[in-house]
Amino acid sequence: TIEGRLLARSGAVTLDTNTITKPTCAPTPAPTPSPTNQVATVPTGAVSTGDGSTGASSAPYALLGTLLVVAIGGAATFAVRRRRLNG
Repeated sequence: TIEGRLLARSGAVTLDTNTITKPTCAPTPAPTPSPTNQVATVPTGAVSTGDGSTGASSAPYALLGTLLVVAIGGAATFAVRRRRLNG
């Protein structure tokens, strides 16, 4: 007596006076309804992070300023060394 399916990977299978029954499955539970208390509008403004800062970051501008200072400093150093070599 078998409940379910029989599969043969190779060769022939001989079934004589066997009983194969369809398996019984548990009923599918009803889906739970989705919550209705979702946000209806999109918030605006900066997001507070809890440490006094906000979600709006000035990091790209700070990086750009740092690169600009380094570039100007490098150019000034190059000019001073060039004058020493020529002078």
